[in-house]
Amino acid sequence: MRSSRRYYRGRNYSRQTYAVTAGQEAARRHIEEAREFEREMGGTVSDVKKYFFGLSSTALDEIFTAYGRRHNSSAKTAGKPSAEAYARQTFPKWKSGATKMSGLVAKRLFDFLPPQMPIATKLELAGNVWRHFGAASTHHFTVGPNANASHVMDTIRQKLDSVIQDYNIPQNVKNRFDWLSRGDVRVKEQLLNHFRQMDRKLAADSLQSQLPILQAQMSDPSTYAKSIRTKIEIHKHSVEIWIDPRLDADFREGPPERREGPPERKPTASGMPWGIWIVIMAALILAMILLSSHR
Repeated sequence: MRSSRRYYRGRNYSRQTYAVTAGQEAARRHIEEAREFEREMGGTVSDVKKYFFGLSSTALDEIFTAYGRRHNSSAKTAGKPSAEAYARQTFPKWKSGATKMSGLVAKRLFDFLPPQMPIATKLELAGNVWRHFGAASTHHFTVGPNANASHVMDTIRQKLDSVIQDYNIPQNVKNRFDWLSRGDVRVKEQLLNHFRQMDRKLAADSLQSQLPILQAQMSDPSTYAKSIRTKIEIHKHSVEIWIDPRLDADFREGPPERREGPPERKPTASGMPWGIWIVIMAALILAMILLSSHR
């Protein structure tokens, strides 16, 4: 009797252990699927899910129908509800957050989103990753107080234009653009050009608004006594401008050169500067001469 109980308990324990292990494996798989999906989508997918959950019933019906045509057969062979039926039933729970959408299901469903998106929505979803992973740069310029401020700003603008145009797009941005364009090269170029032009316009407008400030700093008499620095933040671009009186009417790229201070007076072995030591020695010699003359 004892042996049968021991056998039953052992078998029950094995089933529990298997259930826990299988649950852990499923959880690990879902986490990895979610990470892989985010990589393929170009970073965070919360903005895409927000768009998906906000679709009209007509748009959702079209997506679920297309989803079923492609994935229903695999669910049937496994003896489960069809992929379409599961998606339709679970959608309210996904939307409320009661059930978490797996990376695999999200990837399959969201494949049907781009073709029915208006271009304005594509630009918005592309912009979300562009703002995080788009072009970024830091630049330094040194300007003389008599330089032409407008010419300085034009040079900086051309520098930023070059950075934006030649920018090597990171994989995150490429992934989101690829997903939105779905192989349509024309759409992909349209998205990329839109954000390049947007960055250029933002840079031009920011520099133009900073021009009066720069001109006022350059005409300030205190500029001739010391270097003045101003910093311009343009999206993810940073431009630092130093006004250095040594350049007069010129300007160049880079921070100001280090100022040369007066020559350092080297101390003697006693720690006293040579100049003071010489004065003291001269005073002692003069005193000795005066004393000897009185004798």
